[in-house]
Amino acid sequence: MNSEHEDEQIKKLLKRWTDVDESIQQHTWEKIDDQLFPTVRKNKYRKRNLFVAITTGAAICIIMLGLFTHQGQAVVEEIKDLFVSEKQEIIEIEGNKEEADVKLQANESLDFVIYIDEDGYKMEYDDDIARIITKEPLGEMYPDVYMEIFQVIGQSKNEVINTIKDQLEDEKMIIFREEEVSDPLEGTIISGIEEDEATGDFRAGWDSMINQYLLVEVSDQQYFVIKQVYFQEAAEGHGARFDHMLQSFEIIH
Repeated sequence: MNSEHEDEQIKKLLKRWTDVDESIQQHTWEKIDDQLFPTVRKNKYRKRNLFVAITTGAAICIIMLGLFTHQGQAVVEEIKDLFVSEKQEIIEIEGNKEEADVKLQANESLDFVIYIDEDGYKMEYDDDIARIITKEPLGEMYPDVYMEIFQVIGQSKNEVINTIKDQLEDEKMIIFREEEVSDPLEGTIISGIEEDEATGDFRAGWDSMINQYLLVEVSDQQYFVIKQVYFQEAAEGHGARFDHMLQSFEIIH
């Protein structure tokens, strides 16, 4: 028998992952059918560091077939492998639609998964920070372009916001946006643009830097901070691509 805590975790698991595309739904049903009604036992090597994507119908099926039995638990383990590792998406950039191959990236220590556009970007890890950078260098004439994802634990929301504002000040940025948003993620956005030290106003120019922070609450005193860095002319290019990638960002509890 599962403990009360284990049962509750499984219920949360089933409740969470209900909005996936048709290819994942089909994959889910095939996996469940293979697990519950096996005809041939196959040895498979599986990664256990990804969380799951399931459909409402799959959840109901699992519950009906004995969620809290050993077989049901085995199916839940199978479901943890159902996030497709690669897929193709349509991205709208500067008013034009284009196809992009995206690849799942997961970080067990940081507790999140995200699909990144593997044609133009790659992910690197530095201690407790995940950084998405351009696959190829942009060239010496261009400023930095990247997106960082990290956690802040043990601080209130106001404390994190104040830290972000202090960071923007240290980066010589003028804050021009601070608001609650639901897109690309639900959270608080704080954006800064490079300051012209001579005038104290925004620095005009195609290469004027923009540093944008998105604060996403996980639980009380636990937050993800997502920092986007790009320049003015890249706002509708790299900035839009970063936002599109963030729409696939999922927190693993």
